[in-house]
Amino acid sequence: MQVQCPTCRNVVEVPAPTAAQTYRCPLCHAAFMVGGSVPVAAPVGAPVPAPARPKPGAAAPAQPAPSSAWMWGWLVYAGGFAVLALFVLRPMLQNRAAEGARAAATVDDVSTYITQSTAAIDTVIKTQKARNQTQADRIKQGHKNEALARLEAELAGVKWQRSARAAEFAQVWFDGDRRVGEAMVDVYIQLYVDAIATHHDATPGNEVRVGGEDFDFARIWEGMRANRRLSEWMAAHQIVEELDFWWRLLVKSQGARDGGALPAFLAELKPDSTGTGFWIAPDGWLITNHHVVDRAQHIDVRTAAGKTVPARIVHQDAARDLTLLKADVASAEWLPLSSGQAAQGVEVFTQGFPNVTVQGLAVKFSDGKISSLSGINDDEKLYQISVPVQPGNSGGALIHSRDGMPWVVGVVSGKLAARFDAENVNYAIKSTVVRSFLGECPEGRAILAAARPGVPADSPVEYARKASCLVLVKKG
Repeated sequence: MQVQCPTCRNVVEVPAPTAAQTYRCPLCHAAFMVGGSVPVAAPVGAPVPAPARPKPGAAAPAQPAPSSAWMWGWLVYAGGFAVLALFVLRPMLQNRAAEGARAAATVDDVSTYITQSTAAIDTVIKTQKARNQTQADRIKQGHKNEALARLEAELAGVKWQRSARAAEFAQVWFDGDRRVGEAMVDVYIQLYVDAIATHHDATPGNEVRVGGEDFDFARIWEGMRANRRLSEWMAAHQIVEELDFWWRLLVKSQGARDGGALPAFLAELKPDSTGTGFWIAPDGWLITNHHVVDRAQHIDVRTAAGKTVPARIVHQDAARDLTLLKADVASAEWLPLSSGQAAQGVEVFTQGFPNVTVQGLAVKFSDGKISSLSGINDDEKLYQISVPVQPGNSGGALIHSRDGMPWVVGVVSGKLAARFDAENVNYAIKSTVVRSFLGECPEGRAILAAARPGVPADSPVEYARKASCLVLVKKG
């Protein structure tokens, strides 16, 4: 049968008693009687009789005392937990707290180290920048001082040689008029004075350099027009534009050396622009740039021997910047076109006619190397070259000498503008592009099929000079 422990109310399975028997609750270990005349635990499901109400004035019945075994069990359990907490958990928690503190301290130390290191690096960088700026300022000031000293020396020289320079100007430029020559010297002196003033004013970066783009012929022309004596002389000689005067200057100075043959040539042609070309066949065929002869009304070619003949356009391509010209003249020196691509770093040179109004009509040599196998924006039609070129070099042959033979590997086409902060960055059209261009017309195909010249007796530089020509263009 099932009975409930009177102490913990746990249900206990016991055999049906024939007499009063004592049982022990397996849960709380309390002893209780079942059967007999002693109180027994009520069977499960049996109605539990209501406790008798005490009579008025009677003492309350005594409550059974809790089992001592049950209390000792709970005490032992609580004591064990306290020991565990005191000797095991407490050290563990203390160690975890110490580790957390050490980790926090390490993080703080690392953060402090990073902050200090960053500050130290910033200090070093700022210090180095300050040193670099100081050095740059010293170099810049040194350049300014050097330019200023040069200007002052030039001015002193011009003043000291004023009389001699005036006589030279009068003789070469102004038909012997000494007063006009003295006026020209005064223009030069004023240019130097103005240039020196730019080194002493409060405006930074406006210093004028002798030989720089800002100390050029345009300033001289402005000074000439502002001078009364010079302006009157130019009006009397029908000199209206700057180009008129510089061509006259070139004609007179070059003509004095060439026995008078050149003045008539330049005075008659008075070209609007000039460039360079080179012979590619012995019967008057030559190559130049399209932009040299663009919008040309009339084209003349002056050979290295000094002969001037007219030329006409036979084939041209603006996209590739190439033009094939034909002149009625024979040339004993002509240049073969290379059929392959040159290698990077190959030594090359050119012969041309840069700035003829300033530098004269003699052929100018310049050399360098192929810097890159592509041009602007990786244009594979072009080479980038370190050969110095100037306006007027356009259309000249880019030559690589091999076994005594000057081979044309390109055509000089232009340079990168100074506004891109680039120095000596120049370009040439590849000879493979030139050969493709010539293959588009019958005349060009005939030139390509012709035999190439033999190895010249002259040096490659001299042979290339004779094979180059000055292209003079009169535009409509």
